Amino acid sequence: MSLIKCPECGCEISDKSSTCVNCGFPIQQEIANVKVCPECGSTVDNATDICTYCGYDLKFSDGKDKTKKNVRIFIFALLLVLSLIFFIFAFCQTHNKKYSFYKYHYNECMDGYLESEYNKYNSSNWGYVYDFISEEYLDMAKDDMTKIIFYIIKAILFYILSVLSLTIGIIVLLRKRSKK
Repeated sequence: MSLIKCPECGCEISDKSSTCVNCGFPIQQEIANVKVCPECGSTVDNATDICTYCGYDLKFSDGKDKTKKNVRIFIFALLLVLSLIFFIFAFCQTHNKKYSFYKYHYNECMDGYLESEYNKYNSSNWGYVYDFISEEYLDMAKDDMTKIIFYIIKAILFYILSVLSLTIGIIVLLRKRSKK
């Protein structure tokens, strides 16, 4: 049993009803003279090629619309799963042990650099040693920052892929059949 719209008043009624429960219009006599729009479910006159409710082109309706809609839903589901996978990858780029280590090590190197720079100017005899040490700390900090930026860029790319695949999925799902 499916619901159809009464051709007289537009009320949704069972396709098995003999009359409309709202206006009393005789339905069974009219069913032979009407067709159902596969897009919105409205009943329209057999002579009409375009649905008066949604504008759907009825002359190209061959029953394959339901299959096409199922394919769109399947493609959307696949793209949704792909989007979730990309999102998880993006999240994992900046929430793992290596990334945390590089951030921690970078902060330690910068602290060591600042301490060495301070000692370089406050030590009369060992300034050249502190200069060497501060340069080493600075080089290690630069290496760590390069790795941190690499992880962040990968995360951003995965987030972009996640949003892009979700957007494409929504477009595929909501896309109407083009009129010929």
